[in-house]
Amino acid sequence: MIDYTVLKTLITTDPDGVGFAPYLNVSDVQVAAMFNDPAGPGAGQIDMTSIAKGSLLKAVITATDQLASGATNASASIPPTTTAKWTSRFNALRSGDDVIVLDTSMMGLLGQLVTDGLMTQGQIDGFTNRLGTYGEVNFGQDTVITQHDIAKAMGRG
Repeated sequence: MIDYTVLKTLITTDPDGVGFAPYLNVSDVQVAAMFNDPAGPGAGQIDMTSIAKGSLLKAVITATDQLASGATNASASIPPTTTAKWTSRFNALRSGDDVIVLDTSMMGLLGQLVTDGLMTQGQIDGFTNRLGTYGEVNFGQDTVITQHDIAKAMGRG
């Protein structure tokens, strides 16, 4: 959800040097586009709040390969209890919701993949984080700022 007070502050003070000044009171469309540019100034890494089940399953294939081989990333033998635990969890993921919420509980579960030597933290970060627009960095995943949002924040709409 967009906090219009925060949006106005970002536009008028430009704390991250995005370059809004030339467009203030001239083009709300251009200001909105700057917030939504995935390669623009102010874009940065965001923590994703959800992931499609298929994307998550594809991302953890390396862990299932480790289980099938019987060896961790460090070539250590995987105990049978660990194999049973993750086989059960992967089966639950496959039969679960189409969208997986990346809440504290799920992130803790994914962290256990690292603890058990089945994935690295870099691999986990690779599918739980992504480059986000300046709007997403400030207001959350999948936020799109419109010209109407800019007008409302600036007291014109």
